[in-house]
Amino acid sequence: METLLYIFVSLKTRLTYGKQTIKNPWLLGKIYKLFRDAFRSTLIHTAKGIVGDVSEALPPIVPAVEIISRPNLDLPFLSIKKEPREEIEVIALFYELIGRGYLREYETWGLTTRERYDGKMLIQYPNISITAPRSDRDLNAIEFKVYLSDLVDDFEKGRKRAEDINFIIVWVDDFIQQYPKGHVDFEVINIEGTELESYAVPRVEKCLHARRTGTKIQILELKSIVEGLKEK
Repeated sequence: METLLYIFVSLKTRLTYGKQTIKNPWLLGKIYKLFRDAFRSTLIHTAKGIVGDVSEALPPIVPAVEIISRPNLDLPFLSIKKEPREEIEVIALFYELIGRGYLREYETWGLTTRERYDGKMLIQYPNISITAPRSDRDLNAIEFKVYLSDLVDDFEKGRKRAEDINFIIVWVDDFIQQYPKGHVDFEVINIEGTELESYAVPRVEKCLHARRTGTKIQILELKSIVEGLKEK
């Protein structure tokens, strides 16, 4: 038998007279935030003490897309035969292109599934002298995505920050398709004419521009590379 517990707490309760004499609005805001957080914490611990911890619902099972029906890459010399539909497939395709000698500017120093960003690389930017890294801060933070819009969604939800990322590797840039009327915070622009042009990595034609911070991140689109190899 389920039991429902209702607790009503006013979060608009004013400070006592003594605390109202505080004139600093910034300090008052911090005090009110502290009280609100204390109320929330008390409610959470009270609810857990009565009903116990509730297990999170398992994520819904999404039917897998049939592999055979997916579009072919149509490059016989590649061991990967189908267009990527998962991030791990983008990573595999990227490293096969490196192994086949079509991409030469990247040194991978670490990849992870547990950290905030996918990995750390040393990228050989044109016209820049690269020295041996002395710490992780000397490496380039990179992100792999199937679609560029997936990364924009990460930025919108606060899961990642554009200013932390140095390089983006995607299967396809779908920004215009997903945001036909534009985006308030982000845009994809041609790297030509920007401050990045003089050290754009070969085969990089575009960058993601975060308007609020002015950050510009080079985008390597693997689909355009594959299409270019088909034409040779």
